[in-house]
Amino acid sequence: MAQGKWATRIQVVTVFRAGKAPLKFEIHGAPTNSDDAVFETKLPTLTTEMLMPIMGWQSEADAVHSYLLTQEQASAIERLTAIPLPKDLELYISCHC
Repeated sequence: MAQGKWATRIQVVTVFRAGKAPLKFEIHGAPTNSDDAVFETKLPTLTTEMLMPIMGWQSEADAVHSYLLTQEQASAIERLTAIPLPKDLELYISCHC
């Protein structure tokens, strides 16, 4: 039954994305072994296309998740945005529409 619910959700996302509203990205930072974000910043200038080579995404659908950033990915995003990111936190990138 869970598979049926998942399939319905995929259809809703596919229909919504057909309108091609641009994805908006943000980074959250949390101390190691914690779920409590102590850092958050929006990345208004980044597009999915700019992030694809950094993140290794094959399509826009890959962007609709949260990802733990490697130090290399965080550094590349810093260079693109000129936004300094904390070095002492685990950084996650996520998107919303």
